[in-house]
Amino acid sequence: MTFGFHRPTHSRLAICGGLALCWSSALLAQGSDCAAVYAAQNKLLKTPHHEYFVDSSSTDTRVRKETSMTSESIVTANGLYTLYEGKWTVSRSSIAELQKMQAESNRTSKSTCSVVGSESVNGEAAAVYHVHSVTEGGVSDSHEWISKNRGLPLRTMTLLDVGGALGKSTIVQRYDYSNVALPAGVK
Repeated sequence: MTFGFHRPTHSRLAICGGLALCWSSALLAQGSDCAAVYAAQNKLLKTPHHEYFVDSSSTDTRVRKETSMTSESIVTANGLYTLYEGKWTVSRSSIAELQKMQAESNRTSKSTCSVVGSESVNGEAAAVYHVHSVTEGGVSDSHEWISKNRGLPLRTMTLLDVGGALGKSTIVQRYDYSNVALPAGVK
C-alpha cells in the first residue's frame, strides 16, 4: 500500500486517518510490546471515537502550499467520517475494509516496539510506546500513549519519512471516546 500524495488532498485526508493507524502501528506481533500496541489499534477501529489530527510538515508545504493540516474524524459502527474544509464526508472504505488494510499492513511491515515510559494523558494513566515501522508507505517512528485501564490509544505522535522531495511529516493525533456522535446533518 502506498501513501496517496498524488491523489487530491481530500482523498489524502480521508485515507490519512486510517493509514496513520497502519503506519504508526504497522506491527507484526513481534514480542509482547508490539502485541500490546497492535491490540490497542485493533480495539480503536472497533470503538466509537473522535480523532483530532494535525500534520505539521514540509510535505504539506510542497503539496498544499500550507504549513500544516488539521482535521477531525469520527468512527462509529457505521463508518469513518472525516472533516475536510468545513464539510464532513463519509469514507468510501468501510470499517471492515480499514481493519483489513491495517491487518495487511501489520502482516507486511517490519516493526519494533518498546515501552519507553509511563505518563498521564488528560488524567488517565498511559504506557508510552516507541514504534519504529517500515512499510511500503515509508518509514515511521511513533510514540503511542495507550491507556493502562482501557487499552485504547489516547495520543499518537508520528514522524513519517515518505522519502524523496516530499520528505518528512509530523502527525499528532489525539483520541476522545466520550460523547461520540456525528455532527448534525451528517449521513
